[in-house]
Amino acid sequence: MKVLILGGTGQARRLAEALNRLGVPLLYSIAGRLPVDDFPFPTRVGGFSGPEHTSRQGVDALLRKHHITDVLDATHPFAARISETAATAAQAAGLPCWQLIRPYWQPHPDDQWHYLPDIEALGQALDAWQRPLITLGASGLPLVNRALPSQQMVIRSAQTLHVPPPHELVIARGPFNVSDELATLRHHGIDCVVTKDSGGHATSAKLHAARALKLPVLLLRRPALPVTSRQFDQPADLIRALCARPARACNEEKS
Repeated sequence: MKVLILGGTGQARRLAEALNRLGVPLLYSIAGRLPVDDFPFPTRVGGFSGPEHTSRQGVDALLRKHHITDVLDATHPFAARISETAATAAQAAGLPCWQLIRPYWQPHPDDQWHYLPDIEALGQALDAWQRPLITLGASGLPLVNRALPSQQMVIRSAQTLHVPPPHELVIARGPFNVSDELATLRHHGIDCVVTKDSGGHATSAKLHAARALKLPVLLLRRPALPVTSRQFDQPADLIRALCARPARACNEEKS
């Protein structure tokens, strides 16, 4: 057994760390758009496409080169392109492809959540507010480009972006806590929070802060993901299923 983990999230890292402790051979693959930590397991950094091959061809080559037996897709819920590529490549190679999918956030009765299908619809809905906090990273820049003259947007990103005045860029990387999020919303005079419907705990504090301040939240809906062999919403469940297969039990990998 050798598993390929498509990661880049905190949940994916925890999955890789757990399998590594069990002695399961693995390769952890991340895009590397942000600073990369030193991982205690083999790690591949970078995309799969190149000047002479497509992303699909890159994944095909990686599966063969590293003798991968299982593909575990633990990417961000909005990384639909690599999820589709991985699922297609795994199917062509006759390999199982399992997804670790973050549970959706569940609204509280006091929440003012509005779901939008795409950036265009989100931009139109955003016209009703003057000082929104945009937490979409680089994908939020189209909202700045179409902003009304009366709007002053605050763009929060983990990487440096070109944000023209009067809009502001706040560089910060989660996880965030509710106290800090409340301070951010108050300091910038935010009247609306914009985010992806990502789920998970690392970035949920802004939702609690918005509820406390009675602010509306505009959520960009998740893209459709490919249908894979199996789906899990908890790393522990995926690990148990992986270790339960008689021919590929995790304990056998340690012997």
